[in-house]
Amino acid sequence: MDNGPSTDSGDKINGVGNTEAVLLKFSSSVILNSIGIGYVSGDSDISLFRYTGTGVPTLTGTAAATMTNAGMGWQLVGNYGDLAVNSSAPSNAVNSTGVGSSWWLISAYNTSFGSANKGTVDQGNDYFKIYAVAGSACTTGDCGGRNQGARIPEPGSLALVAAGLVGAFGVRRRRTLNGKA
Repeated sequence: MDNGPSTDSGDKINGVGNTEAVLLKFSSSVILNSIGIGYVSGDSDISLFRYTGTGVPTLTGTAAATMTNAGMGWQLVGNYGDLAVNSSAPSNAVNSTGVGSSWWLISAYNTSFGSANKGTVDQGNDYFKIYAVAGSACTTGDCGGRNQGARIPEPGSLALVAAGLVGAFGVRRRRTLNGKA
């Protein structure tokens, strides 16, 4: 996302010049609940977005200030300041509302994204590495977004499979009784 001249941070995500981000795609809707930070230099303030649009999201040429404009499909889940480095499990809690999506965007914080949901956020001194995210599959049928991938209701699916198996065994048994194996 463009918000000015860029600074090469190597392999770290930063918010100096261009606001850098990581785009995550899951095969079905996921409710992210924590983010693991493996390295910090300076600060680690992030913004978390989920995609609620239709189709495949695009970020090419998108300015930070227009990320959540109508038609873009991105919804800000929250701004989280001062995330801690943790090396054993993702422990920085995010997404307290429990919304889901199959597309997630984790970016360095930008003042265009608003105020903090947790911690203190400021732009320009963030250099961090994400090593893991944690969450759960959306199984309720409504996890707060349209772009959630296909979900099949388990009880209905199991009944359909059972009916198919009964039918298959019935045909096989009928063939055996008629002397045809």
